[in-house]
Amino acid sequence: MWEKIKLYLAAFLTLALLVSAGWYQPRAISKQLPKLPHLPRPASAIKSIGVQKVLVLLMDFPDQKGTMTYRSAEERFVSDRSKSLKNYFDKASGGKLKIDYGSFFIQDWITMPKTIEEYNKMKVPDHTMVLTMGPDAYRAAQEKGLKMEEYDEDGNGYPDLTIFIWAGNSSGDGMKTVPGDFYRGGIPFPLISIGENMREGGFPLGTMLHEFFHGMGGLYDLYDYSYIVDPVGGWDLMGMGLLENYCGMSSFSRFHAGWVDIETITGPGTYEIDDLNGDGEHKAYKIQIPGSIDEWILVENRQRHGADGYYNGCPGNGIVIYHVDDRRPYGGRFNTITSEWSTPGIAILDPGGAPLHKTANYGADIGKTKISGTTIPNTLPYVPNSSRETICISNISNVGPKMTFKVAFESPQVPIARVSEQLPFGQVEKGATKTQELKFTNAGAGKLQAFLKTDCKWISMDRTSFIGNDEAILVTIDTSKLSYGINKGQISFNCSSTVGRVTVSVDVVPIMGDINLDQKVDEKDFEELAACFGKNEGEEGYKKEADLNKDGTIDRMDLMLLARNMGRK
Repeated sequence: MWEKIKLYLAAFLTLALLVSAGWYQPRAISKQLPKLPHLPRPASAIKSIGVQKVLVLLMDFPDQKGTMTYRSAEERFVSDRSKSLKNYFDKASGGKLKIDYGSFFIQDWITMPKTIEEYNKMKVPDHTMVLTMGPDAYRAAQEKGLKMEEYDEDGNGYPDLTIFIWAGNSSGDGMKTVPGDFYRGGIPFPLISIGENMREGGFPLGTMLHEFFHGMGGLYDLYDYSYIVDPVGGWDLMGMGLLENYCGMSSFSRFHAGWVDIETITGPGTYEIDDLNGDGEHKAYKIQIPGSIDEWILVENRQRHGADGYYNGCPGNGIVIYHVDDRRPYGGRFNTITSEWSTPGIAILDPGGAPLHKTANYGADIGKTKISGTTIPNTLPYVPNSSRETICISNISNVGPKMTFKVAFESPQVPIARVSEQLPFGQVEKGATKTQELKFTNAGAGKLQAFLKTDCKWISMDRTSFIGNDEAILVTIDTSKLSYGINKGQISFNCSSTVGRVTVSVDVVPIMGDINLDQKVDEKDFEELAACFGKNEGEEGYKKEADLNKDGTIDRMDLMLLARNMGRK
């Protein structure tokens, strides 16, 4: 009997050592899980699935010549040996999107009939200028042999999609400015306008990938237009990471393009997930947050190759986890913080908090194996509900092309503070004060006991401590000594088992009519408006501070608003 006990004990200890070393992984659940339905794709100039015909035109000007060579253009667009637009979307889509450049691909630089200086004298926004430049470019290309019908599947007489590469910079920098960088749809010849940017480190391929994705229709930015928060950092082409050449793409964006599936986990267990860019199943997982019909957790496996290997790719390898809030419709301002929405539509759950969320990846071999209702960050809902269950994701395996993780639903026996990480005040006039509630609720057991403080003199609270489970702190801001634009401050709290901070933000704007920003509306502001009266946005002499109704034109409406606010200070 003693010999059997020793054998059992040895086997148990061996198994424990294997588990602790990450060598043994429990059997993953293999049953078929329900999938999120893919919504019908909107009609758009650019397909997300199938073969997309694309005309690329390199256009220079009599007064501004291009420098990109044929070989360089080939590398950026069609090469299978380098990071090209064709390669990127083939890999990101899992082979579902193919790009065909036709027979007129990059003949050479084609010269426009007018100088860039003449086009700029039109004094119209770039989106309008290309409506004149586009037909001029087509006529010049036809003289070089372009057959428009080859690229015209819808039969309207124009190519279905044209990428215009303009010789010059799309942001000035001492050169004559060319239009860019944007996608323009809803016109007879949908286009992507890109400046060659020869003085700014070369052609902006990342920007072109971003705009191409927009052009597929119904696919949106994931960065905060107000720049208050950075929801997805460097983990998505549509986020802020593009500024540092992070060109990878999350399962969330790929799902909306119709390229990956998202399966719903409905019970506890251990689950296996393949690399989003690998040869396995191209899928991610959804876990509904208990008690909520709108909020859920998204789990994916990212490895830096394929579409996630372009330029800086994604910030690292491993499982990446997001909080998704379906209360916010996926659209143009989906991830922007406003006075109405203090939380984004999708936010990465980053345990390290590094810039661009470079520390958001999980894996046993990098020391990050768990996220739950009691960790920072956590899996709690934004909107309090009556459920006492919380999601716990643990036992995350070593980083690799196949990873496993365990899902459990816990009922914490300690108090857990639930509070928004953001308290946005929106736009507030310089010199004004504004008050909002900061709500604390308990997602656990017992009662919350909290202490709060701020080091910002422009932020004040009606109290700095409380005991209770549903408490509203009145937070007041004073903008009199703040600078114009976005200002941020923090309220830190120690609340039972939770330590954290809330970011307070405000966009300080001038008093209506204060064009010269001296905090009063007087005759000097009338003089400022008179000097730019009749000017349109994009024209020389236009002054945005005088465009009081923000309609792009300084006209009688702005004059009326100025008169109505005369004497304010």
